[in-house]
Amino acid sequence: MARQRKAAKSASTTKPVKRNDGRLPSPYKRPPEVLQPIIETFDEKHVYIMHVDSKPRAFKRKIFMVPVLMNVAIVALFAWRVYYIGPYYLRLVTSAMGYWNETTMSAGAR
Repeated sequence: MARQRKAAKSASTTKPVKRNDGRLPSPYKRPPEVLQPIIETFDEKHVYIMHVDSKPRAFKRKIFMVPVLMNVAIVALFAWRVYYIGPYYLRLVTSAMGYWNETTMSAGAR
C-alpha cells in the first residue's frame, strides 16, 4: 500500500505576525525625510512598498548604456539590411504587379 503524505497547511490557516510595539518588520526601515512630501500623499488605508536605489548615478548610467547600445546596433543592422536588400524586394513587388524586370519569370515566350 502506498504511503500517504500529510497535507500542507494553507496560507489561510497560518496566523499573521502582529506587532503591537509599532516597529517595522526586520527587512523594512523608515523612509528618509527627503521622501516625506511624497509619503504624505499616500492613503493610509493601503500598504505601500518603496525601493530607494542607493547606487550612484554614474553606475546606473553605465548599466543603462548596455541595452541602449545593443538596441542601436540592432536598428543599425536592420537599416543596413533594408538599404542593401530593399531595391531587390522592390523589383520583386513590381514584377508581381505585372511589370517586366530582371526578376520576372515567364512561363511562356514573350
